[in-house]
Amino acid sequence: MKKFKIYILLFVFTISFSSCLLEDETPTDNFGKSPNLIGFNKSSIAANALADGTTTEVMIPLLVTGPTSIDITEDVNFSVEVDVSSTAVEGTHYTLNTDNLSLSAADGLKTSIPVTIITAGIVPPLAEAPTLVLNLTTTSKNAIVSGRTGQVSIAINYLCFSKLAGDYVINFASGPTNVTVTQVSDGVYRASYLPPFTSTYWWEFSDVCNELTITDWQYDGSNPITGTSGPRPKGTLNESGDITFTGVNVAGVSWYVDREWTILKK
Repeated sequence: MKKFKIYILLFVFTISFSSCLLEDETPTDNFGKSPNLIGFNKSSIAANALADGTTTEVMIPLLVTGPTSIDITEDVNFSVEVDVSSTAVEGTHYTLNTDNLSLSAADGLKTSIPVTIITAGIVPPLAEAPTLVLNLTTTSKNAIVSGRTGQVSIAINYLCFSKLAGDYVINFASGPTNVTVTQVSDGVYRASYLPPFTSTYWWEFSDVCNELTITDWQYDGSNPITGTSGPRPKGTLNESGDITFTGVNVAGVSWYVDREWTILKK
């Protein structure tokens, strides 16, 4: 019986000692020593520009984050370089001002880089969208370039004239449901109802010279829309102005698979 009690005490002591070791080895003490990072908000951006001979300015946001970023009082200086993988040509597709770039602590260490998209001489649709890939570098000691968001890929989509905003309807067996389509920006539209949900969720699509693509919806962050035969569902526009999308899937919704539906122009 005494031996049994001794074994129990040894077991409790061993567990307690191991727990102390685990607590001592946790990395939380080093959190404050992690570097502050500068990076783009997104790794990829679609820059849409109506090819009407003018220029369009697209803003590329970036910021500094990190455990001591709120303590930074000096500007964070950085530079932007065009990656060799870019297919967009400077002076033909874009211009980029890379002089005196910095993030100010007074502005919350956030800023945006303006990229000017050139449309003069461009006749859409192009066989492939030119892509501008930018890399961040920094000379400041108070932040380093993020290995995950230190690069951004900008797809330049040249658009034809598009006028799809208006009132639509989708017909169900239970009756018609109204859908309102509004223009968000050149070639980008938001619809007020995503068929055939009972609740009204908005969704967005792009029009690149009559090539329609669903690009976003109200819960795309948690339940993204994907296409059956591609990354995103494609749509068609008929002569009456009706829009049909095929191969629509919503992740995490078991019954929303390979859907097809048409919104009819009123």
